[in-house]
Amino acid sequence: MIKSVLVANRGEIALRVIRGAGELGIRTIAVFSEADRYSPHVLHADEAYPIGPARSSRSYLAIDKLLGVARRAGAEAVHPGYGFLAEQAGFAEAVAEAGLIFVGPSAATIRAMGDKMEARRRMAAAGVPVVPGTQVPLGSPEEAERTAAAVGLPVVFKAAAGGGGKGMRAVRSAEEAGRAFEAAAREAENAFGDGSVYVERFLERPRHIEIQIFGDLHGNVLHLFERECSIQRRHQKLIEEAPSPLLGPADRRRMGEAAVRAARAVDYAGAGTVEFLHAGGEFFFLEMNTRLQVEHPVTEMVTGLDLVEWQFRVASGEPLPLGQEEIPMRGHSIECRITSESPFDGFLPATGTVSEFEAPGGPGVRWDGGIARGSEIGLHYDPLLGKLITWASDRAGAIRRMRRALGELRIDGVVTNAPLLTRIMGEGDFAAGRLSTAYLRDHPELFATETAHAEEEAIVVAAALLEHAERAHRTAPRIRTGGASLSPWQRGNHAGRLFGRGKPAAGRPPEGGVPVTAPPVRYIVEFAGCRREVTVGADGQVALNGARRETSLSGANRDGVRSLLIDGASFALSARRKPARGQWEIVLDGRALSVQVLEAREARILERADEGGASAGVAPLLAPMPGLVVGTAVQPGDQVEPGAAILIVEAMKMENELRATGAAKVARVLVSPGDAVEKGQVLVEFEEVPALRKAPRSAVEPRERGTA
Repeated sequence: MIKSVLVANRGEIALRVIRGAGELGIRTIAVFSEADRYSPHVLHADEAYPIGPARSSRSYLAIDKLLGVARRAGAEAVHPGYGFLAEQAGFAEAVAEAGLIFVGPSAATIRAMGDKMEARRRMAAAGVPVVPGTQVPLGSPEEAERTAAAVGLPVVFKAAAGGGGKGMRAVRSAEEAGRAFEAAAREAENAFGDGSVYVERFLERPRHIEIQIFGDLHGNVLHLFERECSIQRRHQKLIEEAPSPLLGPADRRRMGEAAVRAARAVDYAGAGTVEFLHAGGEFFFLEMNTRLQVEHPVTEMVTGLDLVEWQFRVASGEPLPLGQEEIPMRGHSIECRITSESPFDGFLPATGTVSEFEAPGGPGVRWDGGIARGSEIGLHYDPLLGKLITWASDRAGAIRRMRRALGELRIDGVVTNAPLLTRIMGEGDFAAGRLSTAYLRDHPELFATETAHAEEEAIVVAAALLEHAERAHRTAPRIRTGGASLSPWQRGNHAGRLFGRGKPAAGRPPEGGVPVTAPPVRYIVEFAGCRREVTVGADGQVALNGARRETSLSGANRDGVRSLLIDGASFALSARRKPARGQWEIVLDGRALSVQVLEAREARILERADEGGASAGVAPLLAPMPGLVVGTAVQPGDQVEPGAAILIVEAMKMENELRATGAAKVARVLVSPGDAVEKGQVLVEFEEVPALRKAPRSAVEPRERGTA
C-alpha cells in the first residue's frame, strides 16, 4: 500500500481524498495558494505547503511547484483529484518521470481520451455508438459555418482537449456558427492550453447518463452502474442521482457493457467515467472522464464502496477487490452541488466571506464540502462549495431527505444556489423522474422571484436604512470643539443602533450612523423582481409605500448579524455593502440577495433614460459580476445596436459575453483585457446620439456564453 501522497488539488475534493487516505494510514500532504491558507483541506492534512498566489496558473497548475513539494515532503504518490491537472497527460508523465506513483490512469490513456476526436474514433472502433459529427478539428470560422450546415443544425462545438462543458457552444443557425467557434476555441485555449474544436450534432432534450468504471493493472475492468446527471445549467451538472429513474435492468446492462468496452479499448486502470447521451431509446458516447467525478458519492452511497480507497489500492498494484457480479446496488442516492452562484440572476458567480456555516446531518445525509466559517469565496476557482448527498431505500425517500437537508444547510455571507435546489426537489416532473438536459429551460417557474411579504418588507426596509446611513455617514460634517465631537453618536444616545431608540451608551457606534437631524429621503429599492418605495426620516421614521412604520435597526454584532424591528416584528439579518454605489448583499433566513437602492431622484433620471428623455443621457455598462476582462469588442466612437457584443468578462473559469440591449454610441472604454473588475464597476460609458434611440437603463445585459 502507498505510504504517503501529495494531494494536488484544493477544496472539497482535496479534503475528500485526504480523509480517504487517512483511513488507509497514508500520510497526507496538502498544497495551498495564498487564497487557501486557512482552508479545511489544509488544516486536515498531515502536512501542508504553500505553492504561490491565488491565480491557479501560478499555483495549482504549476507542475514544477507541485513536484517540488512532493520531493521536499517525501511523497510516494500524487493524487490529482478532479479539475486542474487531473486530466493532463503531461502531468501524469511528469509524476512518473519523478519516480512517483500517479493515482489515476496512465498518461497514454489520458491522452487518448483527452483528445475528444481521438476518443470518438476509438469508441467507434470498439463498437460504442457515437453522436454524428467531425473526426478532425475545425480550422476557421468559415469552415465551422460550412461544417455545421453539413452535419445538420442544431450543432454543438466542443473543445477537443476539454471536459466539464468548457469550450462548448451550441448553435441553432449558420449565422451563429463562426462566432460560436471562435468563442469555444478561445475558452478552450484558456482552460486547456489547446484551442482545437470539433462539432457534433446537438441532441434536443436528451438524458445525460454516465457509467462509473474501474480498471486495475492486471487487466480487470468492471462498472459500478450508472448515474443520472441530466439536470444541468450551462452544460454543467447541478443534480446527480443513482440509479437513473429511466433505466431498467436491460438498458443498465447494455450501457454498462458498452462502458466496459470503452475502458478496455484504452487499457484503463483506476477510476473513470464513460458519459452517454440517451435519447429516443438510444444512447451515444459523449466522453470519458479519466478521473474521479464530482458526483462519485452517489455511487458510493448505493454500492457501499469507497471509490477513493479503490483508487489507492489499484495504484498500489492490488487487483480489483470484487468481480462484476459481486457489486451491490441498494436504495437510491441524490447529490446536489452547492455553488456560489445566483440562480435568480442568470447563475452569475458570487463572491464573499462565509460568515456562518452549518452542515446538515441525520440519517442518510452526507456533506462533502471544502468551506468553513470565515472562508473567502473569490473569483479564482470553480464556484463549487460542496456537495449535499442523501440516501434512502427508494427515490421518494431520498428526495424527502434532500429537502430536509437543504433546509438545514446554512451558508451565510455568500449567495448560493440552494434556494433553487429546494424548489427542484418539490417540482412535479423531477419527482416523477421526467428529466432531460433541458429541464431548467423547460421549467421557468423555478426561477420566479416571489418573496414572502414579511421577508420582502424586511429586506426593503433594511436596505433603505443601511443605504441612508451610509450616505449620511459620507456627507456628515466632522466638527470637533475642544476635543468633543458634536456628532450625536459621540454624545452616546443611540446604543450602537443605526436607527431607533436605544439606551445611552458611551463610545462611537458602528460606522454608518446617521444624525437624528437627517432630512427624510425617498428611496427606490429593487431586488429579485421586487421594486418598492421607502421614505427614511430621522430616528426610525420609515414610510413604506406611503404607510408609516415603526422601525429599529441595530449595528452588526461580532458575527455580523443585525436585528431589525418592524412594528414589533423581529428579523435577524446580515448585510454587506458592495463596491458600487447603492448596492448591498442582504442575507435573511438563509437566502442571500443582491439589492439596489437608489434615491427616487436618481431612479427618475434612469427612467427618463429608458424613455429617451432629452436630459437623461445613456446609462453606462456596469459589471454584472466580479471578474476578469478577457476581451473587448468596441472602442470609442463605435455605434452599437441591440445585441451587439461589448465585452467578455471571465468569472470562476466561465466567460460571460456582455451584449447591448439598446442602441448607443461608445464614449469611453474604461477597462482593458487583463483588468480585474468588481460587480457594479463602470466598464463602458455611452453618449447620446440624436439619430439613435437611447439604450435601456442598464445599456447592456450579461449573456452567459461560457459553459462548464
